[in-house]
Amino acid sequence: MITYLIIIVNFPRLLIHSLLYYFYYDSLLEDLLRECNESQRRNNWTLYIRFLWLLSKHKYFRRTFYHRIGKWRYLCSFMAPPASDFLLAKMEIGPGFNAAHSFSTVVNAKKIGSNFTVYQDVTVGYSHGGVPVIGNNVTIYANSVVVGNITIGDNVVIGACIFVNKDIPSNSLAVGVPAVIKPLK
Repeated sequence: MITYLIIIVNFPRLLIHSLLYYFYYDSLLEDLLRECNESQRRNNWTLYIRFLWLLSKHKYFRRTFYHRIGKWRYLCSFMAPPASDFLLAKMEIGPGFNAAHSFSTVVNAKKIGSNFTVYQDVTVGYSHGGVPVIGNNVTIYANSVVVGNITIGDNVVIGACIFVNKDIPSNSLAVGVPAVIKPLK
Protein backbone atom coordinates (compact mmCIF):
# COMPACT_ATOMS: atom_id res chain seq x y z
CA MET A 1 0.00 0.00 0.00
CA ILE A 2 2.85 2.39 0.83
CA THR A 3 4.41 1.68 -2.58
CA TYR A 4 1.23 2.82 -4.34
CA LEU A 5 1.04 5.93 -2.15
CA ILE A 6 4.64 6.85 -3.02
CA ILE A 7 3.87 6.40 -6.72
CA ILE A 8 0.69 8.48 -6.55
CA VAL A 9 2.47 11.33 -4.78
CA ASN A 10 5.40 11.24 -7.22
CA PHE A 11 3.41 10.62 -10.41
CA PRO A 12 3.28 14.25 -11.60
CA ARG A 13 7.04 14.45 -11.20
CA LEU A 14 7.49 11.16 -13.07
CA LEU A 15 5.06 11.77 -15.94
CA ILE A 16 7.76 12.30 -18.57
CA HIS A 17 9.60 9.27 -17.23
CA SER A 18 6.44 7.22 -17.79
CA LEU A 19 6.36 8.20 -21.45
CA LEU A 20 10.05 7.37 -21.89
CA TYR A 21 9.43 4.00 -20.22
CA TYR A 22 7.26 2.97 -23.18
CA PHE A 23 9.74 4.21 -25.79
CA TYR A 24 12.76 2.55 -24.15
CA TYR A 25 11.02 -0.51 -22.72
CA ASP A 26 13.14 -3.04 -24.63
CA SER A 27 16.46 -1.55 -23.49
CA LEU A 28 15.24 -1.22 -19.88
CA LEU A 29 13.66 -4.65 -19.48
CA GLU A 30 16.75 -6.57 -18.37
CA ASP A 31 17.79 -3.84 -15.88
CA LEU A 32 14.28 -3.74 -14.48
CA LEU A 33 14.00 -7.51 -14.13
CA ARG A 34 17.36 -7.60 -12.39
CA GLU A 35 16.30 -4.90 -9.92
CA CYS A 36 13.06 -6.81 -9.26
CA ASN A 37 15.03 -10.05 -8.69
CA GLU A 38 12.87 -11.84 -11.25
CA SER A 39 13.94 -14.01 -14.14
CA GLN A 40 10.73 -13.48 -16.12
CA ARG A 41 8.33 -10.62 -16.37
CA ARG A 42 4.91 -11.24 -14.89
CA ASN A 43 2.93 -8.56 -16.68
CA ASN A 44 3.55 -5.08 -17.97
CA TRP A 45 1.53 -3.39 -15.23
CA THR A 46 3.60 -4.96 -12.42
CA LEU A 47 6.83 -3.93 -14.12
CA TYR A 48 5.51 -0.43 -14.72
CA ILE A 49 4.64 -0.01 -11.02
CA ARG A 50 8.07 -1.34 -10.05
CA PHE A 51 9.69 1.04 -12.55
CA LEU A 52 7.90 4.05 -11.03
CA TRP A 53 8.81 2.94 -7.52
CA LEU A 54 12.48 2.53 -8.48
CA LEU A 55 12.56 5.96 -10.11
CA SER A 56 11.00 7.62 -7.09
CA LYS A 57 13.15 5.88 -4.45
CA HIS A 58 16.34 4.56 -6.05
CA LYS A 59 18.62 7.33 -7.35
CA TYR A 60 21.21 4.82 -8.62
CA PHE A 61 18.61 3.15 -10.84
CA ARG A 62 17.73 6.65 -12.09
CA ARG A 63 21.35 7.18 -13.16
CA THR A 64 21.25 3.94 -15.17
CA PHE A 65 17.87 4.89 -16.69
CA TYR A 66 19.19 8.31 -17.72
CA HIS A 67 22.22 6.65 -19.30
CA ARG A 68 19.92 4.37 -21.32
CA ILE A 69 17.68 7.16 -22.65
CA GLY A 70 20.56 9.32 -23.89
CA LYS A 71 19.86 12.97 -24.60
CA TRP A 72 16.29 12.68 -23.31
CA ARG A 73 17.77 12.73 -19.80
CA TYR A 74 18.09 16.52 -20.04
CA LEU A 75 14.32 16.76 -20.31
CA CYS A 76 13.55 14.87 -17.11
CA SER A 77 16.60 14.65 -14.85
CA PHE A 78 15.88 17.94 -13.11
CA MET A 79 12.54 16.55 -11.88
CA ALA A 80 14.10 13.44 -10.40
CA PRO A 81 17.84 13.99 -10.06
CA PRO A 82 20.12 10.96 -10.27
CA ALA A 83 22.80 10.05 -7.77
CA SER A 84 25.55 12.64 -7.91
CA ASP A 85 28.12 10.27 -6.42
CA PHE A 86 27.65 7.57 -9.08
CA LEU A 87 29.13 8.45 -12.48
CA LEU A 88 28.66 6.59 -15.75
CA ALA A 89 30.72 7.70 -18.73
CA LYS A 90 29.32 7.64 -22.23
CA MET A 91 29.81 4.02 -23.25
CA GLU A 92 27.93 0.99 -24.45
CA ILE A 93 26.42 -0.95 -21.55
CA GLY A 94 24.76 -4.32 -22.10
CA PRO A 95 21.43 -5.33 -20.58
CA GLY A 96 21.11 -6.27 -16.93
CA PHE A 97 23.34 -3.54 -15.49
CA ASN A 98 23.12 -3.47 -11.68
CA ALA A 99 24.55 -0.74 -9.47
CA ALA A 100 24.21 -2.26 -6.01
CA HIS A 101 24.98 0.22 -3.20
CA SER A 102 27.02 2.20 -5.69
CA PHE A 103 27.82 5.42 -3.87
CA SER A 104 31.23 6.91 -4.72
CA THR A 105 31.45 4.78 -7.84
CA VAL A 106 32.88 5.77 -11.22
CA VAL A 107 32.46 3.56 -14.29
CA ASN A 108 34.31 4.49 -17.48
CA ALA A 109 34.97 1.66 -19.93
CA LYS A 110 35.04 1.15 -23.69
CA LYS A 111 32.27 -1.41 -23.46
CA ILE A 112 30.47 -3.34 -20.73
CA GLY A 113 28.73 -6.63 -21.45
CA SER A 114 25.46 -7.94 -20.09
CA ASN A 115 24.74 -8.67 -16.42
CA PHE A 116 27.40 -6.39 -14.97
CA THR A 117 27.23 -5.68 -11.23
CA VAL A 118 29.22 -2.99 -9.46
CA TYR A 119 29.30 -2.18 -5.74
CA GLN A 120 30.29 0.89 -3.69
CA ASP A 121 33.55 2.81 -3.94
CA VAL A 122 34.58 1.14 -7.21
CA THR A 123 36.60 2.90 -9.88
CA VAL A 124 36.67 1.59 -13.43
CA GLY A 125 38.61 3.99 -15.54
CA TYR A 126 41.49 5.48 -17.47
CA SER A 127 45.16 4.72 -16.96
CA HIS A 128 48.17 4.43 -19.27
CA GLY A 129 46.37 5.25 -22.50
CA GLY A 130 43.05 3.50 -22.20
CA VAL A 131 40.04 2.19 -20.38
CA PRO A 132 38.94 -1.41 -19.79
CA VAL A 133 36.68 -3.60 -21.90
CA ILE A 134 34.44 -5.64 -19.61
CA GLY A 135 32.75 -8.88 -20.66
CA ASN A 136 29.46 -10.52 -19.69
CA ASN A 137 28.51 -11.65 -16.17
CA VAL A 138 31.17 -9.62 -14.36
CA THR A 139 30.89 -8.56 -10.72
CA ILE A 140 33.19 -6.00 -9.10
CA TYR A 141 32.96 -5.82 -5.31
CA ALA A 142 33.52 -2.86 -2.97
CA ASN A 143 36.61 -0.63 -2.99
CA SER A 144 38.12 -2.19 -6.11
CA VAL A 145 39.98 -0.34 -8.86
CA VAL A 146 40.05 -1.57 -12.47
CA VAL A 147 42.12 0.70 -14.72
CA GLY A 148 44.02 0.73 -17.98
CA ASN A 149 43.69 -0.59 -21.49
CA ILE A 150 42.82 -4.11 -20.32
CA THR A 151 40.21 -6.77 -21.01
CA ILE A 152 38.10 -8.41 -18.34
CA GLY A 153 36.67 -11.67 -19.71
CA ASP A 154 33.25 -13.23 -19.26
CA ASN A 155 32.12 -14.74 -15.93
CA VAL A 156 34.67 -12.88 -13.81
CA VAL A 157 34.44 -11.95 -10.14
CA ILE A 158 36.73 -9.23 -8.81
CA GLY A 159 36.86 -9.34 -5.02
CA ALA A 160 36.76 -6.45 -2.58
CA CYS A 161 39.72 -4.06 -2.26
CA ILE A 162 41.50 -5.28 -5.40
CA PHE A 163 43.65 -3.26 -7.79
CA VAL A 164 43.49 -4.64 -11.34
CA ASN A 165 45.65 -3.28 -14.16
CA LYS A 166 46.17 -6.45 -16.20
CA ASP A 167 43.92 -8.65 -18.31
CA ILE A 168 41.71 -11.17 -16.53
CA PRO A 169 40.70 -14.24 -18.56
CA SER A 170 37.15 -15.58 -18.65
CA ASN A 171 35.85 -17.76 -15.79
CA SER A 172 38.24 -16.27 -13.24
CA LEU A 173 38.31 -14.84 -9.75
CA ALA A 174 40.65 -11.96 -8.85
CA VAL A 175 41.60 -11.74 -5.17
CA GLY A 176 44.43 -10.39 -3.06
CA VAL A 177 46.79 -7.46 -3.38
CA PRO A 178 48.35 -7.47 -5.92
CA ALA A 179 45.54 -9.24 -7.78
CA VAL A 180 45.99 -12.99 -8.02
CA ILE A 181 43.88 -14.63 -10.70
CA LYS A 182 42.31 -17.99 -9.88
CA PRO A 183 39.95 -20.12 -11.95
CA LEU A 184 36.29 -20.02 -10.91
CA LYS A 185 34.91 -23.37 -9.86
